[in-house]
Amino acid sequence: MVTRLVVLIALVLTLGGVARADNISQLANQLANDDSDRVRLAAAVSLAKLGDEKAILPLAKCIVNDSDKNVRAACAIGLGNLVKPSTRSAFKNLAVANLKTAAQNDASDLVKQQANKALKEITGSGTSSGGTSGG
Repeated sequence: MVTRLVVLIALVLTLGGVARADNISQLANQLANDDSDRVRLAAAVSLAKLGDEKAILPLAKCIVNDSDKNVRAACAIGLGNLVKPSTRSAFKNLAVANLKTAAQNDASDLVKQQANKALKEITGSGTSSGGTSGG
């Protein structure tokens, strides 16, 4: 089930339609404040699909604050896709710092795995303490 979720998120990010950039504020608000895990997960995936640097901040905040491991994992995947060498250093530094925190300290091995993958995509290396059991 967890593997299917990760594959689904990856497919949506890769094959999904382009989300509208004018929705960043609305999606960021849903990600930060909605009571539904599903709504927050959809918001995280949509923010990642935007391809806009403005989506990095809400995803970076969520990866260390959300109560749902699937939402946090989606944020990690999104950050791995959004943060590029051309990303503003303040955004990149926050994303990397929060991904490192998640990779080292998250209660979920799924989140640790995805955070490590994102760190490898962004920096070329992950952390040494990432989990591998997917749960």
